Amino acid sequence: MREYGYEIVDRFHNGRERGFEIRGVAAETLDTFSQRSEQRDQAIAQFTQEKGRGPTNREVAVLVRESRNEKVTETTTAQVRAQQWERLGPVGRAELENLRQSAQERGPFVEQGDAAASLAHAREHLFERVSVAQDFDLKREALWHGRGRIALCDLKAAAVREEPPVPIRWVLVRDPKGKFETRALLCTQLDQNPGQILQWFLWRWQVEVTFQEVRAHLGVETQRQWSPLAIARTTPVLLGLFSIITLLTHRLARAGELPVRQAAWYRKTLPTFSDAIALIREQLWHPSTFFTSHLHHHVIKVPRLLLSCLYQAACYAA
Repeated sequence: MREYGYEIVDRFHNGRERGFEIRGVAAETLDTFSQRSEQRDQAIAQFTQEKGRGPTNREVAVLVRESRNEKVTETTTAQVRAQQWERLGPVGRAELENLRQSAQERGPFVEQGDAAASLAHAREHLFERVSVAQDFDLKREALWHGRGRIALCDLKAAAVREEPPVPIRWVLVRDPKGKFETRALLCTQLDQNPGQILQWFLWRWQVEVTFQEVRAHLGVETQRQWSPLAIARTTPVLLGLFSIITLLTHRLARAGELPVRQAAWYRKTLPTFSDAIALIREQLWHPSTFFTSHLHHHVIKVPRLLLSCLYQAACYAA
């Protein structure tokens, strides 16, 4: 919009940001085409009156979707424009025409925004919905907030300025036999010796594997809660579940050999977490499968091989 000469201003509703507007458009014109906002506010007011509390963000989305009328798919774009132009009236049409001419005469509207403020807004807004976000999601949210007033290079510079540089000690690790690639290990504790830094790196690998396993099999970082309190509770519970499965598997492994599932395209010599969770599932599900019934139509004979295949498919399902 700024490239076409229009000036953009942020729009707020009840203290919350609700997109943007073109400066110079009268409030009466905006109200003429804001029926959806009125329907949303009416649905929220009715929900608050019935429930005695305000709706959450997810409930607001449901209210908006349920209050939306069916769209007319037979109407063409030209017909929609003609209907909207007619609804404006003579005064509204003259106002928009003058605004368009002024934008053409002005040319591209250049305005420099605050990259740090957009970055702070992105963090606050993004982490209301998720507990973990990617770097590009944060930048996308900040660029959307800037609405053309900040560049990506300015946003990256602002992110760097928030984290001042610190002195580091780096350890170069090389394999004399050339089997492993050369790595540089960085540490902010300058008084530590290279051996300790290398040991920390090896310990960190176990932590990284743990996070990868709980994400792949238990859903960490993929939960869909909207409440910050629910997000704060879910991750520790899932990590605790990982520990419980590991301890139970260790106890069962003492009594016998832990089964290791093999595949034609992947051979492994040691059990992984997928084997552990499959073993625990089998232990939990097996007692409830076999029961004695006095009624013959309750019981059917299943070949042992078929039952084993069904168990394997269910226990190893993600």
